[in-house]
Amino acid sequence: MMGDDDPDLQLTPAERRRKMEAFDTYFLALIARDTASGQDGILNRMRQMTFEGATVDTPTLLVNLAAFMIATVETTQQAFSTMIVALADHPAEFEKLRQNRTLMPSAVKEILRWSTPIKHLRRTAVVDTVLGGQKIAAGDKVVAWFEAANRDPDTWPDADTFRIDRYEMRGCPAHLAFSAGVHYCLGWRYGEAEVAILLGAVLDHLPDIHLAGPPVRQRSNFVASYKRLPVAFTPA
Repeated sequence: MMGDDDPDLQLTPAERRRKMEAFDTYFLALIARDTASGQDGILNRMRQMTFEGATVDTPTLLVNLAAFMIATVETTQQAFSTMIVALADHPAEFEKLRQNRTLMPSAVKEILRWSTPIKHLRRTAVVDTVLGGQKIAAGDKVVAWFEAANRDPDTWPDADTFRIDRYEMRGCPAHLAFSAGVHYCLGWRYGEAEVAILLGAVLDHLPDIHLAGPPVRQRSNFVASYKRLPVAFTPA
């Protein structure tokens, strides 16, 4: 679903349809299982969601589950890949974290700011406003470039510097890797937890991990990702 811009990763329409049908079948089976058992899990919680007083229909539920899957899998995967590159490019920061694990919460936030797995999303203005001197009318379509916002020098004077301890500073501005407002990422808690767990595993088991060749970016204007990332390490 995420590789359409890259010739190496494109699917045919038939392949895409087959994969989406398999996705829907899988989640419908899980929903049926949890409904029958009365399990109070995330699937049943989402099944009971209401919008403007009405329970969401099944196609809407499946679209939301696809968004949840992207939020908890794709973004974490890409943040982790970018984290490996960042730590390889900034070994002093890696060592700083290795020596002081209390910096982990700050490190996770900085990794998400630095990687910004989802580059942009389109929004619709609901009121007339002015942003950066640009007039925006209610109903206008506006593209929010999160990767630009997360490197905004007016927000962080050293925005292009990777700093493990950045979020130790009192009053440090929040990153926008998870968007903001009512569209705040559905899987942000999962994303933060997964990055923290993966980072801890790297520190424990792959302490000398390093690049074993040039990373190759995926061609995409939507996700910041790598399609090849050769690494080498000595298992601890």
